[in-house]
Amino acid sequence: MKYALLLSCLSLIYLIAQSCDLLPKTKVNNGVLIAKVGESKLYKSELTGIVNKGVSEEDSLVAANAFINNWVKQMAINNEAKKSIDLDELELERLLNNYEESIIKYHYEKKIIQSRIDTNVSVAELENYYNANKKNFNLRSNIVQAVYVKIPKDVSFIDSMRTWVLDFNEEYRYPLNLYATQYASSHSLNDSAWHTVDKFLRQLPTSVEDENRLINRDFKLEMADSINIYFLNIIGVAKKGESAPLQFVQKDIYDIIINKRKLDLINSIYESIYDEAVQNGKIKIYNNG
Repeated sequence: MKYALLLSCLSLIYLIAQSCDLLPKTKVNNGVLIAKVGESKLYKSELTGIVNKGVSEEDSLVAANAFINNWVKQMAINNEAKKSIDLDELELERLLNNYEESIIKYHYEKKIIQSRIDTNVSVAELENYYNANKKNFNLRSNIVQAVYVKIPKDVSFIDSMRTWVLDFNEEYRYPLNLYATQYASSHSLNDSAWHTVDKFLRQLPTSVEDENRLINRDFKLEMADSINIYFLNIIGVAKKGESAPLQFVQKDIYDIIINKRKLDLINSIYESIYDEAVQNGKIKIYNNG
């Protein structure tokens, strides 16, 4: 995210620099002039290559017009930005150098991470991190383990479905999964997964008078509308303020561990590069004081 913001800001500065003639030109434009904004000019020759070969004449015209319109808008923005940003040439050059270095560094780090990072995280690593940082994973809302089914009223096995859900046990797992996946309008059958209470409240046809009832283990609910019957069986509960179950925050912990590995890897490589440069005499600091 921070790289995207940095590149967006510096891209604008880069374009301003181009329009200010502060950057060296790579070519001299000539030929048919097709657009102009202030002192910035767009020539027909600059449209070469923006349309892939084999594209119809109509599509080519659409693509060319889109390019021209985008260029005109961008140049108008740049001209206005030049009036608002008070940068001298040296400051602009410094920002552009930083921009270039940031891009190079970003792609270098990306290449390193893609080629060297180990993305496998063992269960033991997840558990160790969780146990050492459990206080950082307090729940911000109530969560539950539940079995939920919304099914049309007219199915012939509605009584069996009621039993399979509201009296759920291991014996009923197979028929529940078999029939719910085929006939239910919506369902949540993984009784070991954790979900926010709101997930189920949003799916019920009417509001629950006392929502706190849903955060009680073994709470069972049956509702109906004109078409469907809704069955909900709360199997497990973890309340707001309590430590989140490991399974609920497992993805977050995985991301934390991987991000730490990335930082450690990058820092280690940069330290190695610096140490090698020092040893090889590539770094010299002159004291001119």
